Amino acid sequence: MHMDAENRPDPIRAREEWQGTVRDLCDLGVELWFIEPDPVLENMCFPANCVWCRWGKVMLGNFVGEVALARQPEIAHYYAWFMKYRQKLLNVEVVKWPEPFIGYGAQADTVTVGTGGKNHSVILLGYGQGRTQYEAAEIVREIHGLERDQILPIRIVDNYFYDFDTAHWYIPPSPTTPAMFIHYPPAVDAAGRRIIKSLPSFTGLRAENIIELDEQDAKNFFCNGIFVRHESTVTLLANEPSERLRSELQDRGFRLRTKNTPELKKSGASRRCTVAFLPYEHSKE
Repeated sequence: MHMDAENRPDPIRAREEWQGTVRDLCDLGVELWFIEPDPVLENMCFPANCVWCRWGKVMLGNFVGEVALARQPEIAHYYAWFMKYRQKLLNVEVVKWPEPFIGYGAQADTVTVGTGGKNHSVILLGYGQGRTQYEAAEIVREIHGLERDQILPIRIVDNYFYDFDTAHWYIPPSPTTPAMFIHYPPAVDAAGRRIIKSLPSFTGLRAENIIELDEQDAKNFFCNGIFVRHESTVTLLANEPSERLRSELQDRGFRLRTKNTPELKKSGASRRCTVAFLPYEHSKE
């Protein structure tokens, strides 16, 4: 579901939704950094498509085809910003995408699953409907020096969920909450569903903590949320879930800050797409 030109977001309400996310993150003690916007590049409000940070590296995304005409200039702005501030942030390495004709949707199509460092994680890479191509998986693997079975391409088959993270959300374990994987099975093909179902066999994820969303929660983009560890709690910032889903998550110890984002939904996503995460990792193994 790409943005409908006949149903544009109201700019005042959209800004209020974004400011609400900023307030929530500040309340939870998150350190925020802001990139200076270019008024010509109206999609810069979706940094999740432009960068992905993990294990000490910031990888830049790459747009191809028609979307590149509108969005590829954003990449240069993000590259310049990270090069300017990378030492102040996390002393990260900034990696340019090496293949100009292979699309990569960065954080929006990259979901890391695992309870340990790099050597104990797998990457689920969504492709097929949005900005990422199948061939991107091998490039990500090589850049991070992963084993072949650590990166698993999954084909998206429902255009409503053209970014993988609109229908798939991994929440790492904490001292008070278990590792969770929340997803909407019809968003991907049968092979992808088998991969997700098999995650407990090669990750620290338990089968009972894989939650399948119904259509209502999925199309409300619950998965496109943000988790925040703050003191001894994990808080989920997301669109309002069904009572069933809320109960399942609260029973597992999660706190929820929920508020629907109808203007953001018009763009085909929600809170997560407006944020690029820069995780502080004690280990870069």
